[in-house]
This record gives sequence, C-alpha cells and structure tokens, in this order.
Amino acid sequence: WRKYSYPATFEPGGTDSISQSLLGLVGLGIPGTANHIATPVSRFLALLGVLQQPGKTQEGIQALVSLLAPDTTVTVSPYCLRPVEVSQPLGFYGDDDFLLDGNTPLGDEAMDASSQLLIALSTDNEQESQGWKPDGLLYQDFLVMLRVYLGWRFKAKITLTTLTRLLAVPPLGEGSFWLGM
Repeated sequence: WRKYSYPATFEPGGTDSISQSLLGLVGLGIPGTANHIATPVSRFLALLGVLQQPGKTQEGIQALVSLLAPDTTVTVSPYCLRPVEVSQPLGFYGDDDFLLDGNTPLGDEAMDASSQLLIALSTDNEQESQGWKPDGLLYQDFLVMLRVYLGWRFKAKITLTTLTRLLAVPPLGEGSFWLGM
C-alpha cells in the first residue's frame, strides 16, 4: 500500500520520510550531504534507478543529460586520451648518453587512455545549445550532477557539437590578436 500512497505523502524538496529513505539507498540521505552538493538533493529522485547500480554506466550519464536537456543526445566513450606528466622517465640514470640536449628521448609526458571519459554532447535545439556553453546554467547543473554521479576523483572531457548558426557571432574587439593563435 505504501507504493501507491507515496505521491500523496510527498513533500516538496523530497523532505518526506519515504524520499529520504530512497535517497539513503543511494548514499544521498546521510545528514549533511545536501550541504556539499550545489543542487537540491531531490533532483536525484528522478535518477534512483541509475544511481543504485554498482558501476557508473553510459546509461547513467545519458539519464543525467536527458533529465536536464531532453533534446540533447550523448555518446560516452570510456577511453579518452589524456597527457600525463612523467616525473621520472624510464631509462638508465647516471649515464649521460641517454639524454638528447639534456632531455629524455621519449619526452616528459605520456598519453593515458584509461583514466578519463569522453562525453560527447550533440544538440540542434537553440535554447539547449546556449545552456551548454561554459557559462550556461545547463552546463553548470550538469557538472554538479555529474560530480555526484561519477564521484570527486573521476575525470571527464566534455565536448559539444551543434549547428554553427546557433552560435553567437564572435566579437573581434579592439585588442590585438595573431592569426593562428
């Protein structure tokens, strides 16, 4: 009977006991958690199905995007190349023959393919494309919800593909600029 009485006992903001219990199942019902998240915790009630899964899946990120922007499609790739600084490159140290002009032959960075997601967003909706800009509210909301979903230590590269006509005309301004820079 509680299943059918839940909407009747729902309180705005998810402050009722059933909502708090449901949020507790996914780790968001702990007292004080809402103070560390820059969005109302009740927004995550719509994502309970993907939040309770043990792994973070492509479907979970798609659910986040569709909750915020229904006309935006998303493709998630688990492998995205990312440069990583190598503080002590492999080699024979103490032998100056392994250095070329004082540098190691392979450089001081390597490409890591497994520590960052690639989230590719695509939309033809004008309002959503404006919201996905770095200063847009949609993008800021997505970052907050993505941080809760993925965790604080996870890295993700986010790209947006949209029609050129939906972008604002770039101002040239008075400042000097160099072509190609």
